[in-house]
Amino acid sequence: MNINEIVKKAIIIAPYSYHKSLIETRNQTTNLVDIKIMTIDEFLNNFFFSYDEKTIVYLMNKYNLKYSLATFYLKQICTLENKVIPYLKEMMDDLKQNNLLKENIFFKSDLKNREIYVYGYSHFSKYYQNILKPYHPTYIKLAKLNYEHPIYKYHTLNDEINNVAIKIITLHKKNIPFSKIKIINGENFINIIKRIFKNYHIPITETKTSIYSSIIVKTFLDNLTDPISDTLSLLQTKFNLKKEENNKIYNQIIDLLNKYSFVTSYKSIKDCLKEEFKKITYQIPPLKESVEFTNLEIPIVNDNYYFIIGMNQNIFPILKKDDDFLSDDIKEKIGLETAKEYNINELTFLNDQIKTIPNLWLSFHESDGKSNFIPSLICKKLNFEITENNLFSKTRFSKLEDKLNLARAFDEWIKYGTINPNLNYLNNHLTIPYHTYNNQFNGIKKEVLLKHLKSIT
Repeated sequence: MNINEIVKKAIIIAPYSYHKSLIETRNQTTNLVDIKIMTIDEFLNNFFFSYDEKTIVYLMNKYNLKYSLATFYLKQICTLENKVIPYLKEMMDDLKQNNLLKENIFFKSDLKNREIYVYGYSHFSKYYQNILKPYHPTYIKLAKLNYEHPIYKYHTLNDEINNVAIKIITLHKKNIPFSKIKIINGENFINIIKRIFKNYHIPITETKTSIYSSIIVKTFLDNLTDPISDTLSLLQTKFNLKKEENNKIYNQIIDLLNKYSFVTSYKSIKDCLKEEFKKITYQIPPLKESVEFTNLEIPIVNDNYYFIIGMNQNIFPILKKDDDFLSDDIKEKIGLETAKEYNINELTFLNDQIKTIPNLWLSFHESDGKSNFIPSLICKKLNFEITENNLFSKTRFSKLEDKLNLARAFDEWIKYGTINPNLNYLNNHLTIPYHTYNNQFNGIKKEVLLKHLKSIT
């Protein structure tokens, strides 16, 4: 998107992943036009209402709601104005009377003096389109390309990840830096990826982890009491807060408590704190050269190499069913995107994005050792060739992983009578004593050589 071409005050609505490049472009331009950049959620919060922690606690206490339900209701209130659902309309009126909904009274009038651009969204729901319609937005579509790639089918998840690891090593041996290699949908298979990649010495940058799973937060929640200073003293005594990771998590706990400093009892909002902790993440500093996890919402870099793994039904992508709080019938009446429409749009988005990637490896598996799987609907929509792939017979890069795969192959054979296609190769590969010297060999006997030569003449 060329910001230099914008000559009037404008708002650019774009996914967060595009903001950095848009802001950098805006800051470098000589164009002094007032341009605001925001996500669609930020736009809606300004267009309708926004809320804070006081609003959440008020709803939880007054209506005896859990945190997840309270925030769900608030999202509906702040985006629908709830003219359709009576009891949510009552909640909205209650919150307004208590000044717990924040309204940007100047936003709508300011919109009349701005051009609106929608950029970076492969599809934009009809509900959002109807909201923007009076302001005559300009939709800037992403470029469509048509790269084609085979989709590789594997018998097991273990085979799939092993072959991805072998392909990555092969690329690295061709001087492709690990930092240029990205894995999509890897978060669903983080444990097996970490285990197998370790055996191949492939460095990976771990995804951000919720602090909710940390031992410090678990100790905090298990010992939450009033006054809160007693709980914090326990953490200071039990954990070494000079350690960088511990100190960072402890400070994140303090920051969260400060957000809720208006409450008289932290113990009374334990459920609220628990859910908030799940949203707070920390990340081990990434390695300079490592394979990274990413997703298709992030702008594609043409000289990167992408692996989309686990393209299985109910894994990638996760589609919706008509089981939301609002049924598809109600959604249709009020102009919201139905589950069916969402699924169609999501598959279209994935189809378009995948075909824009020049360097791409696609794969799915039939079993993870516990359950059987089928390819996802995106495999059918892409209409790419599905082929069985096996790099075992070509090259090996991890003797430890070979031994583990051989053990699994023997296990399948003994338990189920299933012969893994790699069984013979792995068995021979690991039992032939390579790199050894037999000093008993002195030469070929003359009579044996003469007999052989006569047999071939």
